[in-house]
Amino acid sequence: MDKTDIDSNQENIKEEILIGSISGNESLQVKPKFDKKKIIIIIIIISIILLLIGILVLLYFLVIKSKDKKEEKEDKDKEDPYKIPISEEYYFDQNEAIKNYTINSDFIKLGIISDFQLNTSNTYYVRNIRKTLEKLKKENVDVILMAGDIVEYGIPSDYELYKSIFNEIFPDDNTKPLVFEAMGNHEYYTSKYKMEGYSLKKNIQMFKDNYNKYPFYHIKINQFHFIFWSMQSFDSDEKYLVHTTWLQKHIELAEKDLKQKGDPIFVITHAPAKNTVYGSDENSGLWATYNVLKNYENIFCISGHSHRSMRNERSIWQKDFTGINTQSIAYAALSYKYINNNFVVKNSYDSYMGYIAYLYDDKIDLHRYYFHVDEQLEPWYVKFPLEKSSFNYTDDKRKMMYGIPKVWNNNITINKIDSVYQVKYYQAWHDLAIHSYIFKYTDINKNKKEINIYGEYYLYNYINNSTEPRYFNVSDIDVNEKYSLIAVDFFDNMVEY
Repeated sequence: MDKTDIDSNQENIKEEILIGSISGNESLQVKPKFDKKKIIIIIIIISIILLLIGILVLLYFLVIKSKDKKEEKEDKDKEDPYKIPISEEYYFDQNEAIKNYTINSDFIKLGIISDFQLNTSNTYYVRNIRKTLEKLKKENVDVILMAGDIVEYGIPSDYELYKSIFNEIFPDDNTKPLVFEAMGNHEYYTSKYKMEGYSLKKNIQMFKDNYNKYPFYHIKINQFHFIFWSMQSFDSDEKYLVHTTWLQKHIELAEKDLKQKGDPIFVITHAPAKNTVYGSDENSGLWATYNVLKNYENIFCISGHSHRSMRNERSIWQKDFTGINTQSIAYAALSYKYINNNFVVKNSYDSYMGYIAYLYDDKIDLHRYYFHVDEQLEPWYVKFPLEKSSFNYTDDKRKMMYGIPKVWNNNITINKIDSVYQVKYYQAWHDLAIHSYIFKYTDINKNKKEINIYGEYYLYNYINNSTEPRYFNVSDIDVNEKYSLIAVDFFDNMVEY
């Protein structure tokens, strides 16, 4: 091999090495092409990330600012005359003591009433409370318990009217009964309607000035404890119930001082505990109250507010504890779902009720009175000790006891009168009374509908099992379609016509 061949071979080897180097590590030797698509995607992703970071930063500062504003608002609310004063010092005496009273008798005779809503413009209300107090005086009651809404608006003239009527009927301080009041929502109505110069604090002060007591207080009559836990605002909403700790504290104090286990601890409050007495399943009933009282089977809760008729057997309730509803001295009321609601209210001015109760060592007898006609219904008897195992006034027991209503005349007729249809029917029969009726029908647009009609049992002259026809109107019924009427008793027992 000559020198020329060797040089040629060396050149070939160098060329192969160079080619192999390029093939095996191309990225080091070749400049990549510019990819616009990838660059755009990267820019978009970075932009989205930056945008999200910006949003999070903005939200962070907004939350902080909102929190600062909220705290600032809360500070202002403390001075706002239309907000609830949260501090308990407004509601009870910081140096409070349980006051003791003695009735020298084998029993304590109680008048239990509420919801007078006295004002100078309604003569019915004035007449009703006058008649009621006259009856309580005639019966020589030892104590009157008032479960709130004594006045209509909480203005001075309302309080003066009440005091003038009371002092007229009980002029002698030596012979008048002991009187204890709770504060209802109407005592705060100057704040509700934002009357100039009024606030919740002033409403509370007016209550204290007129009755010489705080809205929350605790007394003892003979061996029995009575705890008054008033409304804390004009609002029936649960938000006003901010002082359940006070209530629980005083129940515990009473528990430690009972003469015997199971003696009643009476809690007088305006709004009833939720899902207890009649009407408490609606807006007038409060879970916060129930959640405290349910832990004590010997609680005996007295409430008002709902204005529901005491003729309804569900106005006494026993399950986790015992509760009674006081109706109203002003007027009876019912749920607005009933088409004859306004008729009921108007006609109930002459059918006001309350209790005269006899409190013995071992029981309380509750007599339900129509005060103006001196008529009473069958009493309820609650024995002590109060134990769940011996409760007689449970809904389940009474639902079975009284049975379903009976239809004696199922003749329903419908006649068109002007632009409406008048439905004629006959009252169902029952051992107690018929609470209401449900009318089911099809309207002119082929929709299935039902309406509720309240029974007349709230009237003092109510005739149970009357044979006289009753009427109500329906405007949109298709009379060619099927319809039905259902009678309902106090415990939701039903019968269809």
